[in-house]
Amino acid sequence: MVTGRRPVDMAARLGARDVTAWAVRLRREGRGHEAVDAAVSSSGKHRDEAERVLELACACVAEAPKARPTAQQLLERLDAIAGTAADPETTSSDEQHGR
Repeated sequence: MVTGRRPVDMAARLGARDVTAWAVRLRREGRGHEAVDAAVSSSGKHRDEAERVLELACACVAEAPKARPTAQQLLERLDAIAGTAADPETTSSDEQHGR
């Protein structure tokens, strides 16, 4: 949902067909912003929240089960992300000015 891509994209090059592995790799390389759907990242609206959701999604698919967040932790982190999205203090100046 964050990437805007299908879970398996047979049209993509071989290393990018599995969207989960692709997104995790980009995030690990410090390029997580490249995995965020262009419709979100180009507008700037909720870009930071989308990147935080991607970070959380990557944690959920960690190879070591003990490294994954619990359902309670997941809910708390999603609530925190949603709270910052709704908090006018955290919106960008462009968004505040209707740009």
